[in-house]
Amino acid sequence: MTAVIKPIARQGATRSWREIWEFREFLGNLLRRELHKNYKGSLLGWFWSLVNPLTTLAVYSFVFGTILPGAKQLPPDTPIVSFAHFLFSALVMWNIFTNVSNGMMLSFTKAVNLRKRVYFPPEAPGIATTLAALVTAAIEFAVLVAAYAVVGEVSMTFLHLIPIGIFTAIFSMGVGFALSPASIRYKDVSYLHSVVLRFLFFLTPIIYPLVAVPEQKFGLPLQRIMSAHPLARITDASRQAVYFQVHPRPQDYLYLAIVSFASLVIGWMIFRRSADRVAEGN
Repeated sequence: MTAVIKPIARQGATRSWREIWEFREFLGNLLRRELHKNYKGSLLGWFWSLVNPLTTLAVYSFVFGTILPGAKQLPPDTPIVSFAHFLFSALVMWNIFTNVSNGMMLSFTKAVNLRKRVYFPPEAPGIATTLAALVTAAIEFAVLVAAYAVVGEVSMTFLHLIPIGIFTAIFSMGVGFALSPASIRYKDVSYLHSVVLRFLFFLTPIIYPLVAVPEQKFGLPLQRIMSAHPLARITDASRQAVYFQVHPRPQDYLYLAIVSFASLVIGWMIFRRSADRVAEGN
């Protein structure tokens, strides 16, 4: 027989986050399941969490760094001139964004049937997914540092990866919260999100430096427009700390903090208004 836990009345943000804390043991179980489910029964285990980013890194490094003259666009006044290092320094933040935003929609979809039998805060699966993505990101950060250590270019500025990664996860949670209920009602949302991600990847200065974008094009301040969206600022902050090995400016952190928490609050408000109805099939 399945035990049904009756929900606690949801009265505002304070009560909701208090409820999540009360379900912390359940959240921990979700996190452990999230960390183990993908690699259970595989011989290489956690190694597979690195295959996708390393494959992407290898392919883009070969195509844009060897076949196309991507390496020629790199600024010369840097500790090293390596397209692979240049790419990886921004790619780690992009991976956090895609893993969290995609993972939250998928986890909420899977949790709908379970929540019809056992009550838990609807935010719990998304939070567990985000924490799992941060664990994977920590592994990627370690590989990134090792890649720079091989060429003898490790700096204390690498410590900025931690707060920048956290801000990236918070921003991504907001996007995931906003899209998750709609992805249950309309399957097109997840497909559209995948399409948008493909466009957004190339509209974000990851495989090219921002200075390579023309300042003016079609009568528009193109470089300023492309540098304005949050993912461009996030990846640039990461690259400044790792590839250029300079400390991000205080105003950069202020921007990341405002945008990240604004995304989380707005996304969570959208999520709260419809998550329960969607979970109940209404």
